[in-house]
Amino acid sequence: MSKRSKIFISKGYILVAAGLMILVGGSILLLALNKSLPERVELNEEKVKTEAAPNITNKVTPAGYTIIDFSQPVPGEEEAYEIYLKKANPTHTQEQIDEENKEYREQKMARNLGLNATQAASYATNYLKKFYGVDLTGYRVETHYLRNALPNLDFWWFTIYKQREGKNNNLTYYIKIDTMKGSLLAMSSARDNSDKDLSTNLSDPSWRKAAVAHAKRLIPEQVSIIDSKVLYGNATLGIVVLIKLSNGSDSVIRVAGAKREAAAYQSFPSGYDGSWEQPIADGDSPPCCKITEKR
Repeated sequence: MSKRSKIFISKGYILVAAGLMILVGGSILLLALNKSLPERVELNEEKVKTEAAPNITNKVTPAGYTIIDFSQPVPGEEEAYEIYLKKANPTHTQEQIDEENKEYREQKMARNLGLNATQAASYATNYLKKFYGVDLTGYRVETHYLRNALPNLDFWWFTIYKQREGKNNNLTYYIKIDTMKGSLLAMSSARDNSDKDLSTNLSDPSWRKAAVAHAKRLIPEQVSIIDSKVLYGNATLGIVVLIKLSNGSDSVIRVAGAKREAAAYQSFPSGYDGSWEQPIADGDSPPCCKITEKR
């Protein structure tokens, strides 16, 4: 897994190229995880109606959430990205800038293969409801598409949130799914001022048990948990737990806060690769700290 692709565990966010950030209001989005869960949530594609919007097409679903499809051309986007490219690469010629802008536009446009934005959003919101039990009425579901060299490695990624006027406790969810089958690749949440919701007494085995209980929501009935192990934890992050499954795959889940809520989840169908315990970027220290459970 590349440095760019590693989890930004301290906040539950994932790193993304700066050029993408400026086009989505500065949000840092979920782009990191490249493995899929061994389970598919059954697709229940919702019929949608399109409402007029000045910049982006909004699709309001019967479930009450609004789909904002950023895989489609957005007025002013090309110009905004060109300005960014010129500032980031002052020595580049206009021809180079034009080519880089073209490559970006092509990378974010969905192929005519696999799931469309509405179908992908249905998968993503089903996963979200299953894992977090959240009512998505009034939420915004922002969809983004990212191409890879091979079409079967493309993915949809989502930022899902509800705008609350005058509140600083907003909760945002991030989900990444496979474009062909709808398999869940990654999921996490982040709350404003989450640093103030500290996790305590992390050596208590109940923390690991809470992580296992959360993970069970995404494990197929025919698969069982054969072992679980605390990787590390601290007061800000909560606790990170490795879960080994009977089908040979592994999962990693982070649980945090006084209520021991699920903060992030990743599946490793071929076995855990150690990435959660590696430094986020070159020169950083490994995540802290090792936890010894009470017996």
